[in-house]
Amino acid sequence: MAQILVTGGAGGLGREVVQRLCQTTHIVRVMSRASAPINLDQHIEWAQADVENGSGLAEAVTGIDIIINAMSLPARPQQVDVEGTARLLKAANNAGVKHVLHVSIVGIDRIPTPYYQAKVAAEQVVIESGVPYSIWRATQFHSLLDNFLEPLRTSDSAPVFSRPPEAKYQLLDTGEAAEALLSHIDSPPAGRLPDVGGPQVLTLDTIAHMWLKAQSINREIKYLPEEPFIGEAFRQGYNTAPTNPYGKITWADFLKQRYDQPVS
Repeated sequence: MAQILVTGGAGGLGREVVQRLCQTTHIVRVMSRASAPINLDQHIEWAQADVENGSGLAEAVTGIDIIINAMSLPARPQQVDVEGTARLLKAANNAGVKHVLHVSIVGIDRIPTPYYQAKVAAEQVVIESGVPYSIWRATQFHSLLDNFLEPLRTSDSAPVFSRPPEAKYQLLDTGEAAEALLSHIDSPPAGRLPDVGGPQVLTLDTIAHMWLKAQSINREIKYLPEEPFIGEAFRQGYNTAPTNPYGKITWADFLKQRYDQPVS
């Protein structure tokens, strides 16, 4: 039995991780900037802390054996993913934490977006922190593309996407991602773990048209000329892990559950 701190425990992946940990003998503590919810599960400890200013971090990591670092904020990745992780792991090192299992993204070192460059820097923070670590990279989740495609429903004009239609994605269910991540929780720190992706690779154009069909929406999609390097990187599938597919829940399965209409 270990005492485990989950950062980003209120996010999509974090919630799935916490839910599954509560079914084990491990002691679960969630770290958040927000105060504990009124209906907090009695099996969950809550630590209110802010990685941007360091408040509450020492208390959050006290007595912790393992940190699952699932926090991320694409709007402020330097402040949260990079500097926030540095503050967290400095406190963790001082507290004698035995293992940090850091969540990252497949292909970040081959796709030069600002967010991905910050994620690479965050991994380097983990490596240099002095805390024994494992870095786990996953592909994009179904929910991310579902949100990304929302303009197809709400925009008055034909939405324009900055990724090429041939961009490849290997979408992963968040629940199955949590299962894959937690398969490493009882193992010793292992450095860089194998990349993990969902059960199939699809193009953005296929993903978008399946999304439209699931909601009986007839819309035009426009694609901008690809961005140098970035567009080609997604076309080449640098953000996928085709040699290590995981799970059974496909994009069609997600859409059927989300919108109650089968698609193919």
